[in-house]
Amino acid sequence: MAVFIIGDLHLSLGCEKPMDVFQGWQDYVPRLEKNWCALVAPQDTVVLAGDTSWGMKLEESLEDFRFLEALPGRKVLLKGNHDYWWTTAAKMAAFFEANGYENYLPMGTGPYMATSWAKEQEIVFEKNPYYHVEGEPKTETLRVVVVPDDEARVMQLQAGEVDIICDVPFSSMQVLEATDGIKTSAVPSMSNRYIVLNTRDEILSNKEVRQALAYATDKQEIVNMVLYGYGDVATTILSGSALYHDDELVDREYNVEKAKELLASAGYPDGFELELLVRSGNAVFEQIATIIKDQWSEIGVNVTLTTLESATLLDLQYAGDFQVVIGTWSDDILDPISAVENTLVLDTFSTGYTNEEAVELFNASTVELDEAKRGEYFKQIQEIYF
Repeated sequence: MAVFIIGDLHLSLGCEKPMDVFQGWQDYVPRLEKNWCALVAPQDTVVLAGDTSWGMKLEESLEDFRFLEALPGRKVLLKGNHDYWWTTAAKMAAFFEANGYENYLPMGTGPYMATSWAKEQEIVFEKNPYYHVEGEPKTETLRVVVVPDDEARVMQLQAGEVDIICDVPFSSMQVLEATDGIKTSAVPSMSNRYIVLNTRDEILSNKEVRQALAYATDKQEIVNMVLYGYGDVATTILSGSALYHDDELVDREYNVEKAKELLASAGYPDGFELELLVRSGNAVFEQIATIIKDQWSEIGVNVTLTTLESATLLDLQYAGDFQVVIGTWSDDILDPISAVENTLVLDTFSTGYTNEEAVELFNASTVELDEAKRGEYFKQIQEIYF
């Protein structure tokens, strides 16, 4: 096996920023492909040392990674100063998995180095001997094991098979707190859960129907029964911890009679049938779905719960082939730009819904330097979608 290192590819197959406007870069992509294939064998490793793609987001880098995926060898990714598409290792791993890319290993410059990655199984990290903080890290090796099932993770912790777990089911928190040798920690989160209504659907395209379902949803009951008090009722896609969260928005009251009136006005006095897609192995989603089914039955809406593997469910959602689905968003930064762009502007949860006023406000926020004005833009966006 041989190891090759190459940087500054500056690929732009999915965005309008061609490099061939510069002298010496004419036809550089076919030349790169030809020379790569002549030198690199399938068993070799190629370190992509940064500035790989001009894409601003992972989606804009899709064609660049598709081009690289077709080339021989395993690719180790390092972040360059122009790799604006670079997010977290978890998001990149999910992106590569969703698109069927199996030959990439993201690597950063932190206290650990990724030494192996078995898709959907584990990532192994070794101590970085060149880390800039003397004496750190203190652990030689870290193994991050993928355990999709919530209860399985808890049992592995209780059995001493793992040292740390995340995404602990709320129903297990009290049990773990009372277990000798286990320490739990609940901290403010940037995460939320939401119900997605596909506006492409004939029934759900009706605004009064969507409002009726909102009034028929007792969110506080969900917080009490599913989150065991470790959460709050949300009024916006932004977490309460996020910058510019609109604290003035007041949740619609739970009102079954109001919901029935809206359904009758929409032409559905006797209710209708709906299918709700649920991710398997996720205790929180399954519990929310069960409560939703029960609550909506009070207004004559008969909900069929369909449990699917995450990959299958997401494929259907991205294709717009669904009625209702439960989703989640967890942001990496306090600024709301990523959450709003990815959920309310670019895709709107794959529902087909677009609000041009909100899009214009978001675009204005991306170039506004005055923090007070940016905050006002995001406040208006939240009010529009509320």
